[in-house]
Amino acid sequence: GSALDSASKTFGFTTSGLPSASAQPLNFPNPANTFGPGSYSFGCTASPMRLSKMVNHRKLLTDFYMKYNRDKLVDVEMLLEMYKGNEEAMFAKLALKYNTSNPLKDKPSP
Repeated sequence: GSALDSASKTFGFTTSGLPSASAQPLNFPNPANTFGPGSYSFGCTASPMRLSKMVNHRKLLTDFYMKYNRDKLVDVEMLLEMYKGNEEAMFAKLALKYNTSNPLKDKPSP
């Protein structure tokens, strides 16, 4: 037999492109069973309500530097890593340094 005949026996297809009678359906694991209930986003179980309240520190810091010091935009990733988990302190220091309000404390505009 040809390579095509061999492949059709191995993978369960016919040369006509239709599945052969011996073809078995592919059974992929259910993501809920693999990652746990409610974790279709690979382990993130935060509710949509909670996600809407989360602060995007990268955007906030980028916007801050766009307004106050564009030369520091290159430092955004480094600062976010350095202050990971302590972003409030970072923004408090920036507010003091640039003599402005803390962007984490500012009320979002409607």
